[in-house]
Amino acid sequence: MNGVGESGQTYLVSKAVGTSCASPPVQEPPDGDDEPLSGPVGTTRQEFNVLYTPKGCNTLSGEIQLPTELLQLGAVKRIAYLMKVGSVMQLMGEVNVEVEGPRRVFFDTAAYPEGAYPLSIAVTYTDNSQKTIDLSKVVIVDHQAPTAQVSVPASSCPVTRSTSSGQRKLIDVSGVVADNRAVSSYKLYYGVGEAPAQWLAAVSLEDNNTTRLIEGTGPFSGRLGRWDITDIPGSVFTLKLEVIDTVGNKSCSTTLVKVDREFKVVGYGVVPGLFSPNNDGLLDLTKVGFNLMEPAVGDLSAYNIMKDAQGVESLGQQLQRLKSGWTVSEGSNVFDWDGKDAAGATLPDGKYALALAAADSCGNAAALWKPVELDRTAPTVAIDYPLMGQPLPTGVMIEVKGSVTDLHFKSYTLEAGEGGTPTDWKMLRTATVQDANGFLFPWNTYGLKGLWTLKLSAEDAVGNKSVVTSTIDLGIRKDLVKSLAATPALFSPNSDQRLDTTSISYDLADVCDLKVDLLDSTGRSVKNYLLTASPTGKGSVAWDGKNGVGESVPDGV
Repeated sequence: MNGVGESGQTYLVSKAVGTSCASPPVQEPPDGDDEPLSGPVGTTRQEFNVLYTPKGCNTLSGEIQLPTELLQLGAVKRIAYLMKVGSVMQLMGEVNVEVEGPRRVFFDTAAYPEGAYPLSIAVTYTDNSQKTIDLSKVVIVDHQAPTAQVSVPASSCPVTRSTSSGQRKLIDVSGVVADNRAVSSYKLYYGVGEAPAQWLAAVSLEDNNTTRLIEGTGPFSGRLGRWDITDIPGSVFTLKLEVIDTVGNKSCSTTLVKVDREFKVVGYGVVPGLFSPNNDGLLDLTKVGFNLMEPAVGDLSAYNIMKDAQGVESLGQQLQRLKSGWTVSEGSNVFDWDGKDAAGATLPDGKYALALAAADSCGNAAALWKPVELDRTAPTVAIDYPLMGQPLPTGVMIEVKGSVTDLHFKSYTLEAGEGGTPTDWKMLRTATVQDANGFLFPWNTYGLKGLWTLKLSAEDAVGNKSVVTSTIDLGIRKDLVKSLAATPALFSPNSDQRLDTTSISYDLADVCDLKVDLLDSTGRSVKNYLLTASPTGKGSVAWDGKNGVGESVPDGV
């Protein structure tokens, strides 16, 4: 806009491209003419406009700025800003250009009624001539905040979209942006949690898989965008929609967003981890237990377990789908498994996996499995000696030999009872360590005669039991030797002062000549002790693990 003052001096208001606060220098016109001030070479001049200053959320601005530097008048001494209120010109502020430079004038409109007030300037030039210029601008006073409303779907499930970079999680955000006069701009921000420490610009993934900031100008109603939360950690957010009208009034609307982006199974376990489905009423079932924070639908299946070269276990073949499309409630859940396959047959002994695959209503999935072992096999037990018909030693000591083995061994007992079908049993030994093909117990038969029965009983960790018996005829025992034992039965004659010898103890019923003979596993004598007229009662000899010529014998029995 160009104008000519009463003194013939000119002013210029040029086209706006921004609101820079830079203050161009006031210059004297060449040859005494009042010419417009020129901006920097290569720049576009900025049009004078009333600047409105936005403040905090849900705050009416009221403050305006009058950018004197954008008037670009030449040979100016003083400028006064005037606002026409009714028929009266109201002074808004004055700038002494010679002293202060072209500083901005700040003015508060809060006390004025709503409306549009024409703006003029009274210019005093350096020659003291004056001119009042209508800037063809108005000061707008608006005491109504803009409308800002933001909302998200009631469902907490994000929208899933497949892109070239993978699955993206999106939240549809809708809003209403409006004003009684005009909307300058709006923008959507997000913060993590219910009381965010900072706000970040929300980004929308468009239908063509391009991204943009969720922002705009002018009024709007509808879907603001699809907020991409894929790379934002957390599940609770706050969205804030900021709307600014053309006079700087700002409104903010917030909404809490709880996103269901994860499904968790808590405390998944199988108890007991070892069971025996043999219908004996003891550990016939195993229980799968877990806890859900929300309802889900899932499958529960039994699998074989595979091992790789490093011994790492993984799921193998699916043997039975125990529950299909199972609607699982929130909270604690338990399911019993009887060890059967899809055909209803009990599976062979071995290690299996019980696996749960479930998903919540938003499609978030979880898969877990735990091993479980099935054992229906009773312990293997055998009495190898003495058996009926086998020759018995001449003394009272009978070494009971046999074996007790099991993969999950618990304990065994060895008992003796008089007769072929005893009703009363005497405990010889109980042990919690299995014996394989070895010596079970030195049975002292002193004072016993006739038929006797040995009973070997074993039990494993899941209650499977085995019993074996052996009936023998002791006849009339020679009871000159009441007992014979070696303590300790396992020793280490290596001269380290620890268990270097074993004590062979005996108990005699009468005075006699005694020979203690040490035999190897083949029955060959390696050492003997001859005791003449050994007295009645208890005695002992010590063996240092050497043979008759003083050489250490090999390890063995």
